[in-house]
Amino acid sequence: MACILVTGGAGFMGSHLVDALLGQGHAVRVLDDLSSGNRENLPREVEFIYGDCDQSGDSRASIR
Repeated sequence: MACILVTGGAGFMGSHLVDALLGQGHAVRVLDDLSSGNRENLPREVEFIYGDCDQSGDSRASIR
């Protein structure tokens, strides 16, 4: 299966998307600045990157 990047994955909608992708067997990486989300919304097996997709360094780190 694929490794999928979800931006804003710690928010309400993003965390539900993360759960659905995990349920389908995908690996998931989340990039979120936690401005409206919460790390606790994500399962432990998700790779979490604190950052903002508007910042080029954060975006590059998330697609390594």
